Amino acid sequence: MEKNKELILPDKFVELDKNEMMYLDGGRVSIRINFSPRIRYMTGFRAGLTTKKVVAGKVAPLKLKGPLGIAAAFTITSSVAMLVGNAVSRGMSFVQINVYNVPTWSRTWTI
Repeated sequence: MEKNKELILPDKFVELDKNEMMYLDGGRVSIRINFSPRIRYMTGFRAGLTTKKVVAGKVAPLKLKGPLGIAAAFTITSSVAMLVGNAVSRGMSFVQINVYNVPTWSRTWTI
């Protein structure tokens, strides 16, 4: 029995470039922020602003991954103050932030 190794494409197919494939592959950015005692004892508002400043600098390398990386960095930076402020107000010790359909990138920080 002879196997045919020729690739047969459907009649209607779309060719994708590498950036589009990264989007379709469903990569994700995952960041876990552990709160140091200094952050846990701040008010929620102040903890959120302090953490946002630190995170803005830490996600800067993500912007080098192209348009989707820039979008992920903006999403994380713009939402971290509210998320951290709310978490500290509720007595939580960390937050987990996930952004999907972007280049894969994962970090854990203690702030």
